[in-house]
Amino acid sequence: DQQAETQATPEQPEDTGELVKGKLPLHFYIMNRLTEAGLTPIAAIGIVANLKAESNLDPTTKQITKYKPTKVYGRGRGLAQWERGGRFDTDRINLLKFAEKRGTDWTDLDTQIDFIIHEMTVHPEYKRVKDMLNKAQDIEEATMLFLTKYEKAGKPHTSNRLKYAQDMASVAGL
Repeated sequence: DQQAETQATPEQPEDTGELVKGKLPLHFYIMNRLTEAGLTPIAAIGIVANLKAESNLDPTTKQITKYKPTKVYGRGRGLAQWERGGRFDTDRINLLKFAEKRGTDWTDLDTQIDFIIHEMTVHPEYKRVKDMLNKAQDIEEATMLFLTKYEKAGKPHTSNRLKYAQDMASVAGL
């Protein structure tokens, strides 16, 4: 029976379309990493909701600006869609340099999570963002702060970000 083969077991988490890190669903893995780095659960949900909207939590994602007749890639790369010609590769603090110093590839999930944490620890602008996120009173505020102060998305799809945040908060019991 094909259906029985795809049911979740303790060893095989149900395939929800999201990657799994260890045995934890990816969004919870990222949230845990962020809270371990000093962000509040509310802030972590706001961040992960934005990352889901940007990349569907796939660290290998490249922005696609056109699908037909062939794919044309834009400047965005990774979980947060850091832009080529900016925070991805040319800014003083950039993902490529960060990954190189660690001896990892830029597509590595933990490298990208650590880069977000690094930016929020050493970059003056993003240190302020971290402080604002940690003072956010609810997930909507945290989601909007990360969108407007860190992501600065061209096409924000705000309703998607807020829905992802609400869904995660409800599963997390917040």
